[in-house]
Formats: sequence, structure tokens, C-alpha cells
Amino acid sequence: MANTKKNETHSFDVNVLLKKEDDLFVAHCLEFDIVAVAETEEQAKKDLKDLVVAQIEYAFANDNLENLFHPAPKSVWEEYFGRNESNKNSQTKTPIFTTDLIMKTYACIV
Repeated sequence: MANTKKNETHSFDVNVLLKKEDDLFVAHCLEFDIVAVAETEEQAKKDLKDLVVAQIEYAFANDNLENLFHPAPKSVWEEYFGRNESNKNSQTKTPIFTTDLIMKTYACIV
């Protein structure tokens, strides 16, 4: 097994459905079925990142990697891909987070 540096950072992409419901922003990580709700888009993104990182850290700390991924329900994936398809010309596909964990959203905010 290769040695890893204590401060070494790893990243990977996850799919995030980001939308506005009433007066709140909802960020939903589809690979983990984790949801964060906040009053601002930035806070929802930050909270979601923190929750996903906590999920990953917990899985590693408890040697529970087989249960790490828990995909969102099919209906959420369909909403994600439906919004992505209908808005592909109006939304720039850029990362939400640029350090530690790369989270991308392709769904528009409604």
C-alpha cells in the first residue's frame, strides 16, 4: 500500500441538483442522497460539501466503505437529467467547489 501524506488532498466529482423551493435553496448530492437546505445558494453548497465530507470520513473511520454510496431515488436522477437536458444551452457547467471535493451541478435553479 502506498504511503499517503497527512495533508494530501484527493478530489472526485459528484452530481448535485441545486434548486430553489419557496424561499430556500436545496442542494442534493445524488451519489450519496444527502440534502442541504439553506437561505442562500452559497450556504446550501457549503453545508452540502460539509455533509458529504463527513459521510466520507465516517465511512473510512469505521471501515464501512461498502455502504459509502447510497444513490438518490430514481425520480431525483430523472429531475436532474431532465433539467440538464432542457437547460444545457442556458447553464454553464462549472464546479461548485474547487478544493477537496469537486461537486458539479448541471441543473438550473428554479
